[in-house]
Amino acid sequence: MKKLLILALLLQTFTLAAENVSQETARKIAISFLQKKGIVTTPKHSLKAIKRSQSPSSARGSGEAYHIFDAGNDKGFVIVSGDDRTTPVLGYTRKGHYDESKVSPEFRAWLDEYARQIQALRPTTKGAIVSSGTRSTTLDEVTKYAIAPLLESRWNQRAPYNNRCPQLPNGKKTVTGCLATAVAQVMYYHQWPEKTKTEIPAYTTDTKKLNMPAIAAESVIDWGNMRPVYPENATTEGGNAVADLMYYCGSALKMDYDLSSGAYSSSAPHVLQTYFDYSNTTRIEYRKNHTSKSWENTIYQELSEGRPIVYSGQSGGGGHSFVCDGYDGDGFYHINWGWGGVADGYFQLSVMNPGNNSGAGASSTADGYAGNQDIVIGIKPRTEGEPTPQYTPTAENFAVTGTTGSYRICNYNPVRINFSWQMAYVNAEGGLTRIGSVSNGALNGMVSGRFSYFSGQIDFQGKITTPGTYRAIPVAWLQGQEPTEAIATSRSDRQYFEVVVGSDGRVTSVKAHPLTDVTITNIATTQPAVVNKKTTVRVTMRNNTADEYQSRLFFFASKTTTPGAPKENTYVQMGGNEEATIDFAFQPTETGTYNISIATDRAGNQIVGSGSINVLQTLQEVSAPRIVSWNLPVGNGGTLYRQQFKGSVSVKNEGTAPYNAPLTIHLYEPSVRPGYISVQQKVTKLPTIAPGETVDVEFEFRQTGYQELFLYAYFNEDQGAPRFRLTTQRGTTYYKGGEEESVAPGTSFNTEEDMTAVVFEGSAPQQVTPNGNPNTLYYFESGATVPGQLDNKNVVVGDRAANITIEHGRDFSPVKDFNAQNILYKRRIGNGTSGRGGWETMALPFVPTDITTEEGNALTWIKERGGAGDFYLKEFAGVSDDSRVLFKFTSELRANTPYIVAFPGARFGNRSLAGKTLVFKAQESKIKADASIIGHTSSYKFVGTTKTENVADAYVLNAEGTVFERNATAQTMPFAAYFTADSNVIGSSQRLYIGSFENNITGLDEPLFQKQKEEAKAVYDLTGRRVSTMRRHGNGTIDHLPKGLYIIGGKKVFR
Repeated sequence: MKKLLILALLLQTFTLAAENVSQETARKIAISFLQKKGIVTTPKHSLKAIKRSQSPSSARGSGEAYHIFDAGNDKGFVIVSGDDRTTPVLGYTRKGHYDESKVSPEFRAWLDEYARQIQALRPTTKGAIVSSGTRSTTLDEVTKYAIAPLLESRWNQRAPYNNRCPQLPNGKKTVTGCLATAVAQVMYYHQWPEKTKTEIPAYTTDTKKLNMPAIAAESVIDWGNMRPVYPENATTEGGNAVADLMYYCGSALKMDYDLSSGAYSSSAPHVLQTYFDYSNTTRIEYRKNHTSKSWENTIYQELSEGRPIVYSGQSGGGGHSFVCDGYDGDGFYHINWGWGGVADGYFQLSVMNPGNNSGAGASSTADGYAGNQDIVIGIKPRTEGEPTPQYTPTAENFAVTGTTGSYRICNYNPVRINFSWQMAYVNAEGGLTRIGSVSNGALNGMVSGRFSYFSGQIDFQGKITTPGTYRAIPVAWLQGQEPTEAIATSRSDRQYFEVVVGSDGRVTSVKAHPLTDVTITNIATTQPAVVNKKTTVRVTMRNNTADEYQSRLFFFASKTTTPGAPKENTYVQMGGNEEATIDFAFQPTETGTYNISIATDRAGNQIVGSGSINVLQTLQEVSAPRIVSWNLPVGNGGTLYRQQFKGSVSVKNEGTAPYNAPLTIHLYEPSVRPGYISVQQKVTKLPTIAPGETVDVEFEFRQTGYQELFLYAYFNEDQGAPRFRLTTQRGTTYYKGGEEESVAPGTSFNTEEDMTAVVFEGSAPQQVTPNGNPNTLYYFESGATVPGQLDNKNVVVGDRAANITIEHGRDFSPVKDFNAQNILYKRRIGNGTSGRGGWETMALPFVPTDITTEEGNALTWIKERGGAGDFYLKEFAGVSDDSRVLFKFTSELRANTPYIVAFPGARFGNRSLAGKTLVFKAQESKIKADASIIGHTSSYKFVGTTKTENVADAYVLNAEGTVFERNATAQTMPFAAYFTADSNVIGSSQRLYIGSFENNITGLDEPLFQKQKEEAKAVYDLTGRRVSTMRRHGNGTIDHLPKGLYIIGGKKVFR
């Protein structure tokens, strides 16, 4: 019999009114499950019920413990649970069939064990114990945890990265190109391969006709000499190494080198596989083929598996490629824009607006890169013997004429595929029924932005005759496969045909999803429009369907009835039945009425909505706000002792009309041209300032360098006065109470008691007096001499620390990333748990590899229900429909992740950890600054912290460790966690009870903490001779035996 793929038996909810699963319901579950696994059932090969088993010794009428269905045609079978409190599918196979007479005793025992566990869920007539829950738990989303940025590099497109890029005929140096920079940074993360795999062929660039020579196979990639960050004048081996990598990437991508170089993101999978030996899992996905939920889940899954993503998007002024490499745990994804760290940060996937246009290859417009998005995922080094993925085509561009649906089926894979396809609809049982004729063909793989496709169509009339509403999509199967192996060609439920069949068996309507029905409800300027001044026109649009709306919109402003050329364009994404506002800008050249049109095409033929605005002659009704003050850590002309700073500018609207136009803060630095300054960075805000009102507009700049700097504010492109001047120099920065202050460097420094971190830049002080917090961090530059007073303290030199010791309950605030050679966290256990309640919370900044008592006794946590271990550690799994927060067992303890923990108290005898100090240790750990410690669903967030925080409207664990209680204000402990409710939770509960995802029992009725009796296991050698007895609570090891291989409980154990 073929290998059975066993799914964990996740016992979801213990309820008062559990339901047995009937055979017919189980059949539908099996069909749906197999469909998701790519096994399509048809009337010819319908699922056959093979076996249904009652639980051993079950009461009359308790129902079957499970159902087994054979897919037919040797396509495997599926085992469905007979109790709705467990995970629906218990196991399945992809091949073979179920034959009761041939199953092995082990498999039969496995089924009996399932039946026994399911029976254990069902109440008996005496002594039944149930929880207070009354409804089963359903989780329709994955709990997402914060993922710290994966990349350490902050590369850009100019020197030294473009040192090997070609020169233009006028002698100017071309830049690397954003796609080459993104791909190179991902390759640097993997540091693969050591050499190029095959020759990168010669080519001629499209625009400037530059002849690019071939690059020989096995050209060395010098990872060892590359650096995460470079100065512009880097000419060392490190500069040459990164320039070589950029050159290889650009040539392989057939980069169109220029002052703003470009290439096709669709080339990246082929390039990575062919020239750089990356896995054939590398592929491209397009946003247009996904719902927002499936798009975000795809990206999160990729990041959670440790793979940065090459991400591309389009704005109204151009496209850009960058890297998505992290997640903040709260709906925002970390973006490395490829501009040397400028504007790197967390962004919503639907916006992707860096608020910065100064980087090489940046957009010329202020909107974000939200349009035409695509991602290159599955990027990882190739391994020997890795399986070839099942490449499938993608169906898109669904359209309808009458009852005939048309579509195209594309090959976005990097390889040629031979396949067959056919239309199918979702039948009443949840399976796919194929209809219409079968088409066959072969499509070449996508290279350099070119992909191949077939056009298809089908008249649904007569193809489906049973009355009802159906969802239809093309399905495909590869050459050599059977039609029963067909899988859906849609990437999500975004694109499909909706077919309605009337009572007479005739098709009455066919619709192509996503449906498109949007309305422009308002067009108005944000402030009175004035001739020859930039005007912002705000357009309000409503999506009238339940489907997501994605489109490029063109903005037209004309004095005549003819739209003329578009003034601006942007991309918009809207959820179902949502309303959105979109800002467009243009500069009117005449007074009077302008006709405004919004269209989905550049020619202005597909008008979505229209309106008009009036343009005035003068600024009588509106004036630019006045700068009241600049608010920075230093005064005008002062010195700031660090190279990043936050500030604000206070502005007052002294006009008679509201000010709703852009306000841009420009940061200038001295230009290479003497006597001039040039823009280094800029931040654009859109404040709303009522007449007579004064507002503070905040900004932040990073990596400014140490130099003289100037700040200017621009109101709708008009320069305001006064400017602000400051100088940045190296100094000492200390952190306390969530704030930072910088002072000039000195020969001595006294660390105040509430300081949690001190950064010494430039010359190190000769004397540093530490404070009483053992967790305080002291940062020094590479090569600095550390004062002796800091011996045995947490000292970081450069980006490395020899030893870091952290104590529970004291603030720990890393402000810069560093690597710890040795790190440990100490936690003293209080009374522990008695078996009910006693939960605590925990969040660590590193992944411990060893857990011991202070005396050195090794400990581990319970990793699965019924498993062995010394304490409980569970992660947030989701929220039940009766407002309980559910936690599940986990096999790994991750850094910057909140957990609940429970340690056995005195009730558990010699297993008690009460009063003991536990030590969590690791070596070579990467400590991230300001890491997000969040796990969230759409309703609640589980937030961890390593420092004391004052939080508002939070759920904090009570003293008994039984429930998270809502507090208007609360102070959290370091290395603890709490819950907050999302704003969309209406009437949120005052208490969040703790539930177990596996069995939904609120408490600690788990095997380890329940069983106090001695459990003996015989130990055998390989001859079958019994050589010892291992007891759980007594002699729990075999250390006294000679080294060798032993059999314990049917498992092989090495000594």
